[in-house]
Amino acid sequence: MALCKDLKLASFLLTSFVIRVWSWVRPPRVFVFYLDPALGRKGEAVAYEFNQHGIPAQIASSLSRSTRLLLKSTSDLWVGLWNSVPVELLPKNYVFWNGEPTNHAAWNDKHDWEKDTDEAAPVRWHESALQRRNWEMAAQYSIAIWGYTPETCDFAVQAKKPFTWVPFGYSPYYEQVFGEMTGGHRPDQDIDVLFFGWMTARRKRLLDQLQQSGVKCMFISQHHPVRGVELERLIARSKIILGIFGYEDTQTHVPDLARFDYILSNRLFLLHEKLSSAVHDPDFVANIPLFEYDCVVRECLHYLSNKELRDQRAQQAYVWFKESRALAKFIPFDEVRRLYRRRGILS
Repeated sequence: MALCKDLKLASFLLTSFVIRVWSWVRPPRVFVFYLDPALGRKGEAVAYEFNQHGIPAQIASSLSRSTRLLLKSTSDLWVGLWNSVPVELLPKNYVFWNGEPTNHAAWNDKHDWEKDTDEAAPVRWHESALQRRNWEMAAQYSIAIWGYTPETCDFAVQAKKPFTWVPFGYSPYYEQVFGEMTGGHRPDQDIDVLFFGWMTARRKRLLDQLQQSGVKCMFISQHHPVRGVELERLIARSKIILGIFGYEDTQTHVPDLARFDYILSNRLFLLHEKLSSAVHDPDFVANIPLFEYDCVVRECLHYLSNKELRDQRAQQAYVWFKESRALAKFIPFDEVRRLYRRRGILS
């Protein structure tokens, strides 16, 4: 058994050395990394934008042996959503694209969130105090931080890293894959309301009200997970995609573009819970239909009864999102070029 382990380690180290030498010989490139399948389209969209702007980029995912070899052996630049990636597996040169609400009031708690309120539910990575600490370490080891909201600049300041606001925004890639999936034709919308996301007590209260009202609903959660193309097909069949904040903490009540960038990029109708009064995003408020927490049933019934209004508001949101929140407007391409050409120099 010990000999077998030694041989595997020796093989890994030898392969790692070969990859390292090869990475110096070939032209530099950028790897775009994600681990959570729910983040796959975002990683693909960023790689698409890089390649469109003349930066050679490819996707890397999972923590398979081959990916771990790339992570530890290449001197290329990595841009990633590093959720749940062990700190010891992080690459040498990487940009930390943060998509989590680090301003959550409970973020720095030493205890796990909701551990005592819902024992049946698994704990999300950022609800674990240990994984939150690892997340902060990953930010500190990075060479730059991208944040999904301007407010996450404070997180970068604490980590003493350069910060760029890169929201989860529009990309032509989202329209391309949606068109390929649907064959260019919108399917029949036989689902009234679709919610997908982590089920919390706050969300469940509203969704129960919707079901009791007779609305034809479909809820995708950690208890019944659906991802990838299968989820996208359900999205295409839905009249309303619903956004509800998971927690009472109003600091996290910001535009949930991490969940809805794909929806807004494809003229699908989003009904989003009203933002916190502390959030200043007048463009979002002007272009996205919003509802008060206690009025979800009334608002859903209102829009379900008027397809023309839904289509009009979806088109309005699409135009705003494409013009104002296009990924290409926010990704710092010149900085990325500089960083990936300096491979191996940074420690």
